[in-house]
Amino acid sequence: MGNPISTSQAAEVFAARLPRKPSRSAINRWINRGTRGIKLDARRLPGGEWATSEEAINKFLEECAALAQPVTNSTTADEQKRWETLNT
Repeated sequence: MGNPISTSQAAEVFAARLPRKPSRSAINRWINRGTRGIKLDARRLPGGEWATSEEAINKFLEECAALAQPVTNSTTADEQKRWETLNT
């Protein structure tokens, strides 16, 4: 893991790559449970806070985008927007 950043700082890094800034609870969920089998790499700091890195965030987003399914004609507009968001 590269330079450690807090979950608040991580939200700002995510905001640069996603349509909107995720909440700290979403980031904690990605650390603890993951999404679609992919977890955000992070370490516990003394005091119980989580720290991740920009490198871990980039890897997490790349792995999520790799799992994105191609858009089909039967996909709704909302589903298509979500898939396009993951691939940007």
